[in-house]
Amino acid sequence: MTGKNLDAIMAAIHPESPDYAATRQLMDELMENFARRCTLEDAKVISCGQDEAQVLFVQTTEKISGDLPFGDNWVAGIHTLRKHDRTW
Repeated sequence: MTGKNLDAIMAAIHPESPDYAATRQLMDELMENFARRCTLEDAKVISCGQDEAQVLFVQTTEKISGDLPFGDNWVAGIHTLRKHDRTW
């Protein structure tokens, strides 16, 4: 992911997430100070129910530009996805 489309990024976050506002603020600050490339290296559905799924992911984030220090990184984790208005 490159570019500065905060609304597109936030569309991937459930609007009722308790971390929604904090995530939006953090992403806004990051976008003001850096250009970065996020690459989804791998994703596997590990469970899927009627309203919730868990996805194992591996992502790399690389700094493209920006004046502040930023260490390129690799992260693996599990995203919990929940339907909103009956859609994923």
